[in-house]
Amino acid sequence: MTDGRLVAHPFDTNRRETQGQPVTLATGVDSPLVTNAMTISASATGLLTYGGGVPRVRLIWYDDRGNTVSRVEGPVELHNPVITPDGALVLASQVFSARRGVWAIDTRGGGSRVITDGTRAFPSPDGRQVAFSADASGVLDLHVRDIGGTTASTLVSSPYPKTITHWTGDGRYIVFVTSNPRTMEDLWVLPMFGDRKPVPFLETPDNELQGEVSPDGRWIAYTSDESGTWEVYVQSFPAGGFKRAVSVNGGFEPHWRRSGAGNRLFYIASNQEIGRAHV
Repeated sequence: MTDGRLVAHPFDTNRRETQGQPVTLATGVDSPLVTNAMTISASATGLLTYGGGVPRVRLIWYDDRGNTVSRVEGPVELHNPVITPDGALVLASQVFSARRGVWAIDTRGGGSRVITDGTRAFPSPDGRQVAFSADASGVLDLHVRDIGGTTASTLVSSPYPKTITHWTGDGRYIVFVTSNPRTMEDLWVLPMFGDRKPVPFLETPDNELQGEVSPDGRWIAYTSDESGTWEVYVQSFPAGGFKRAVSVNGGFEPHWRRSGAGNRLFYIASNQEIGRAHV
């Protein structure tokens, strides 16, 4: 496959070489997620099948009642989308193809790759910077740079991979997950003031991930498998301590509503519906 075309080239089996010109069999074929992962099969009757591509990806906005508000076509398959504070851009990651990196998608349509060597990006509350993970040293470390710049500085470097999950609304803390063979997935906090020394927030034999701090800065929501299944919990922040489960019979991907009275929390329930809680 080349340039979105599936082609066949005449081949001399005796000489073991191609002959003549290639013939285009299909156009508009999506590239496979993994290099050289295209699956092609031909029958004795001449029927050809091919796979390995993916459909175009859409980012869809819904209101609180589940009604579609708007949608934008993604230029590549995108993961972990985060909306910038002004609501104008979505930062998301592509990790599988030659177009890997962090993409900025305009909510009115169109997008561009803004970081070619990073993944899992999160904007600062003022929208001027973006924190992201990159493996230039062989392990995913945390970096930050101006959202329109090209030079990044390292925030956290350690032997274990790290991914950012939240930058608090007051700009004082970055929450990230680090993987440790002894304690599995753990939640850490990086103060963006003082000596900027990262500290563990939840470091247990269980997995804790997807940490996000409430708009008033008093609570952190996260996902853990401490009960034997994935559930959403909230715990006091930044000191920790008081904790309670939010989901019932499974839940993950907690997110706080940015505006409105009180702390409203949304998450994905085990039945793939949107769960809600008021904290």
